[in-house]
Formats: sequence, C-alpha cells, structure tokens
Amino acid sequence: MFLRRGIPESVRGLVWKKMLGCDHLIAKNPGVYERLLAADGPNRQAIEISLKKDVYRTFPTNELFVLKGGVGQSRLFNVLKAFSVLDPEVGYCQGMSFLGGVLVTYMTELEAFWSLVALLKLQNLRGLFLSNLPLLKQNLFRLSHLLTTYLPLLSSHLSAHSLDPLFYSSDWFATLYAYTFPFPTACRLWDIFLFEGPEFLFSIALSILKITESDLLKLSFCDIVMHLKQHVGGIEVAHLLKVAARFQGIQ
Repeated sequence: MFLRRGIPESVRGLVWKKMLGCDHLIAKNPGVYERLLAADGPNRQAIEISLKKDVYRTFPTNELFVLKGGVGQSRLFNVLKAFSVLDPEVGYCQGMSFLGGVLVTYMTELEAFWSLVALLKLQNLRGLFLSNLPLLKQNLFRLSHLLTTYLPLLSSHLSAHSLDPLFYSSDWFATLYAYTFPFPTACRLWDIFLFEGPEFLFSIALSILKITESDLLKLSFCDIVMHLKQHVGGIEVAHLLKVAARFQGIQ
C-alpha cells in the first residue's frame, strides 16, 4: 500500500537501489565501471553515434537533460556506453536511454549503471533489447492473449482492424512506461514495478486499454493508434492504478 501511494522523492533513489541490490553490485565489482568506460567495445563508433542521438532526445523537457552536452546527458551517455561494453550481445538498443534516464535522475552515475545492470540482467529484462527482441515479442503476444480474456469486445474490435499490440504498445514494455507517461507518473509506476515485478506491466497495459475502451471502439486503425499516443499520457495515475488493481493476479 505504501508503494502505491508513491515513494517520496527524497528517498526514491535510495529505495530503488535497495530493491535492485545496487550497493551489493558496487561492492562486488570495485573499479569495473571505470574500466568499462575506458574500454573500446565492439562497434564502439556506431554505438556512440546512436547514443548521442538518443541521449539528446531522452526526456527533453526534464531539467536534468534539457542542456545539450550537460551533466544529465553526459552521465546518461556514460552509463549506456559502459553497459554496451559490459554486455556486447545487447550493446545499445533504442529505448534503453529512457531506462537509464530514469535511474540517472535519482542516483549517481555509478549507482545508475549498476541499477541498469540489475534491471536488465538480474531481472531478465535484457530480452527486450536483444537481437530480434524476443522478450518484447513475448510480451506483446501475451498482451494479445490477455485482451482476448479480459477485454473481449475491444480485442475483437482491434482484430477486425488488424491492429496487433505491436502497433500501439511496444514502447510501453520497452521503456517500462517511461516514454508513455509524464515523468512523475512513470516514476510512480516504477515504484510498484520494482517491487512487484513484470506482471505489474501487464496490469497497467490492461488498465490503459480498459480506460480508453469506449473511445477506441468508435475508432478505426490509424485513429486508434493516434488516440492512444495522444491521450494515454493524460490518464491520472490514481485512476490508472485503481483500474489496474482489477487485473492483479492475471494469468
């Protein structure tokens, strides 16, 4: 219940670090981050070019990241570069910058790096960014199945318009809603996600679709996608969580 009310800003980073086991990873790997930053990983130049483009576009209205080449962007660049060297199979994939950006906002650069490692490697989310995106595809397939079970009318409507979850919900899972909602709302969702795990992501997806269902049923393909992109971010977090609670324990 405490987490659903939101972790206070002043201690959010501390609580997240505890949930991710960040301090343990730092103690276990002294000097590793610094060595990764100094190393030349595979495809270094191509990755750094992609990183510079994406870091500049990550949370552009957030005070920490608004200045091009500023402290926030530099820290985020370093975190993502080091991760690409640590895990060359993943390297860097679009969407990771939003995960790193959320962490950098509440932690030191070193803490944000090891928290990202914990998030992707220890919580098995790296499949969101591996070649062919296996975990993302799995999540989208599961969401399609859940829609059939819990929102059958909407599921039939979307199917009639050949509208697969790929078209409207990829960024929900790939950025853990950090791209989908305003920053404060996204952080409230992360408070709960880091405690409850990936099942919470599906509860939120179903909540979004339930809240917008009556509007979506009146729309066709392109208008459905546009409506979700334009209006989902305006859903109040209290309403979002209240509806999501109906889908706890989904199978």
